[in-house]
Amino acid sequence: MNHLFFNSIIILFHMKITTVLLICFVLFSSCLNKEEKKLEIINVYPEKSDSILLSMIAIKIEKKVLETKDSSLITSINEIESTDEFIFINDAGKRVLEFAVSGKFIRQIGSQGRGPSEFLSIYDIALDRKNKRLFLASYKKILCFSYTGELVNVIKQDAMPEFLTVVQDTLWVISTCHASVSVDNRFINITHLIRYECDGSLIDTIQIKKVFLDAPAGTIHSNPYYITNLVKSQFIYYPVMLPEQVVRDTIYSFKGDRLVPLVKLDFGSVGLSQSGKKQVYIENIYMTRRYLFSVYRYNSKQFLFCYDKLSEDSFHVTSITDDFYGSGKVRLKPLDLNNGIMYFVKEGFEITGKIEEISENSNPVIFFVKLKK
Repeated sequence: MNHLFFNSIIILFHMKITTVLLICFVLFSSCLNKEEKKLEIINVYPEKSDSILLSMIAIKIEKKVLETKDSSLITSINEIESTDEFIFINDAGKRVLEFAVSGKFIRQIGSQGRGPSEFLSIYDIALDRKNKRLFLASYKKILCFSYTGELVNVIKQDAMPEFLTVVQDTLWVISTCHASVSVDNRFINITHLIRYECDGSLIDTIQIKKVFLDAPAGTIHSNPYYITNLVKSQFIYYPVMLPEQVVRDTIYSFKGDRLVPLVKLDFGSVGLSQSGKKQVYIENIYMTRRYLFSVYRYNSKQFLFCYDKLSEDSFHVTSITDDFYGSGKVRLKPLDLNNGIMYFVKEGFEITGKIEEISENSNPVIFFVKLKK
């Protein structure tokens, strides 16, 4: 009798354990399915392209005329960063120039050279607005300057820092180590996200991309914008501009130290050729609160794709036409995505006669674009 009672208890115990495990499996599967459902797929048709007016996505633009004198002549604006007081110009990767928001030239920050506090080129710049610091990405180092031009700190890098941004008082760095050799003698480009305190103290390192190659190869993006920072949410798209048999078409969201697929741009049969080679090369995917943008190349042409998350409308164009100032075709670049601010640049000769104070010899003019909410 006792033996039968004991066996019954064991059977019931196993039944309960099995039930608990089954419930756990169902809950886990449900969580996975929910996470998988978060991946939104947006169709892109690059063979259908046109031109649109800037007013279709923007509510206003503001021009910034930069002072032109010998010490402030700009070769070409690679990128800008701005505050309520200052505009910082990355001039063709060789200099950083600081202007007041009025356009008055203030100073050059840093200098070219091979010394520990100097740089030969600049890959990217970012601002720590809280502490009034400017970060410059150079070869295997990041230089930190005050807004008044004094060197504050140098952060050494084992690889090449390509992109910088400041997120919630921390410095985020996208850095790639090129042509490491794998066990099968192939070459690997490994890209990491490295996070620092703004004083240069290391927080952590997350691997975000590994690309296998038959020969050493690498690219330097002329206009990197890899991380979208919307204050409470951050998203990343890292491009691979090398020939391969896959289209890297997905932007990811950060969940702690994990990357979760968020939005996939589906190019359909256009993405890969019949032989399986990549035909679409995506340079950037980034977002404002309302819009998703992507810059990509197809058939040797550059396209802009824009998806309106509010109306679910989209367009993919070779150009946008400025119908505010009549400056012609413009190329929008991200500036403050959290507040829906982008910008474009026009050379003096392009807008001579259209803006009164501009001549052919003037510095480029910056136009800040406020997008629709």
